[in-house]
Parts: sequence; structure tokens; C-alpha cells
Amino acid sequence: MVLGDDAAPPQIGFYLDVLGFFGARTGYPALRVTVVSPAQTAEAAGKDLLILGTGPHESEWIEKLIAGPASVSQGQIRLRDSSSPLSKFPWLAWFSPDGRRGAQEVFTADPGPDGFLSEFSSPLSGDHTAVAIQALDIAKLDPLEDVFAGEATIAQVYGSLSVFQGGQVHSFILEPRSYALGQLAPVERFHLWVSSYYWILPLLLIAITALLAAKVNGWLEERARFRLQTQQ
Repeated sequence: MVLGDDAAPPQIGFYLDVLGFFGARTGYPALRVTVVSPAQTAEAAGKDLLILGTGPHESEWIEKLIAGPASVSQGQIRLRDSSSPLSKFPWLAWFSPDGRRGAQEVFTADPGPDGFLSEFSSPLSGDHTAVAIQALDIAKLDPLEDVFAGEATIAQVYGSLSVFQGGQVHSFILEPRSYALGQLAPVERFHLWVSSYYWILPLLLIAITALLAAKVNGWLEERARFRLQTQQ
């Protein structure tokens, strides 16, 4: 767990709410949790990270750690360029549903979002995961606290970016590797499956094409056999 230097009481309270949320969802208390300051992050190498930030006046160390799809810049949440290899091939866009347009609409809404949750590979250890929960400022921690304290819904958190806005959660699939929490709608579950297993789709298309070709070939042979029999 990474907290900024000289964390204020609202930040510490939010940190405790997040730990309580983990315990409520998993049925186990949050144990073996180490809290470090940004300057001590080297001690967290080889561990999964949970980063709590309250930009825009956050420590530069926090900003460097948050390498996910979104960041806080000039008092606004902004999208970073996609790191997905599929973004280099526009013709594969159909296989990877892109939520960037939807996320941008939430970011530019009035009122804007209170903060976001993003998932990405840990910058300290490539085989570990980092989750960042960032509010625009300390004043925006109360709406986020309501979400994690159970006063608002967090049943649909999936993909690589979830935006908190007015007590609601908007989740978007921006990267191929995605996770889900709660019950998703069929369309959302399909999008999640496609983004996670996009490499299977060409194989499925080949299999479907081969099946249709076999059916059509059998039908053509049957028609040819029928015509020969009628001509005799």
C-alpha cells in the first residue's frame, strides 16, 4: 500500500475504508499489508501494489508510480496513449472493443468525475499487479469513500479503467488484459471475454468457415447426385 507523504486524516480514513472493502468482498481481513511512503517504494518490489493518490498536488513519486491508462493533469483526468499492441493495427479494432470514446465522454461531462481506479503492471516488478485509486483532490475523497463504504454501487468494476462520477461507477476496457468484479450484463461480459481472449477469434472464424464449407460442399454433392438420378 502506497500513501503520500504526510497523509491527511481524510486520506488515512479512505485507506481504512478500502481495506474494509477488501475484507468484505473476500471474506478475509486484509492481512500482511505494508504501508510505505513514495520514497520507500523500493521496499515493495516483488509485491502487488495498491496506490492511493489525491492529485494534483501529489508527490512526484506517486505520479511516477501510476502508469495506468489515466492520469491527473492540470486538475483533470486525462487518458494516456494506449499500450495495447492491437492499437498498432486499426483493422483489428473490431476484436478489441475500445472504450476510449466512452471514457472521454465521462471525463468531459459536467460535473466531471471524482476519481478513477486503474489496473496495470507494477512498475517495480513486471510479474506483479498495481492498482491505483486516485482522486482529483482531497475534497473528492468523500464521494469515493461512499462508493467503497457501500453507500453506492461498485458491483460492476471491470476492464483496465473504472471512473467514479456522482456515486456511480463507469468501467471501460482499454487494454487486452481485463478483470471483473460482480455481475456483468451479457454484452459487458462478452466484451470482457473478447478483450481477454482476442487471439482465439481468428481460430474461431477459421473453424466456423470450415464448418460452413463442409455443409455447403455436402449440399452441393447432394444436389449433384439428385440431378444425375433424375437424368437417368
